[in-house]
Amino acid sequence: MFLRGFVNQELLATLGVIVTITLASAGAIHIELGKLSRERSINLDREKQAVRFSAYLLLAQFLTALALVVLKPVLAASERQTAFANSIGLFIILWAVAVLYDLTRAAFSISR
Repeated sequence: MFLRGFVNQELLATLGVIVTITLASAGAIHIELGKLSRERSINLDREKQAVRFSAYLLLAQFLTALALVVLKPVLAASERQTAFANSIGLFIILWAVAVLYDLTRAAFSISR
């Protein structure tokens, strides 16, 4: 019953918080990698590309969740379809948390 009401504006609000925090962190990590690259004359392009990919992935997740929230009432006519839509919403949240965790680990490893 929790998930039945979760794939709506609550999903977008939760993802909005995660995306906002994580994009700010991704930007800071990207800037710090640029500084380290210049200071130590090392090539960190692969790492910067990974941070960019994570940021774009979060935006894609948010847009997917937006589409899910809009389309769920239209397409989820049966209990099975509703459960499938709810599963997708839960998967998106878990994936966003995994990206947040990855970028947090990256931020802490930069400071070493």
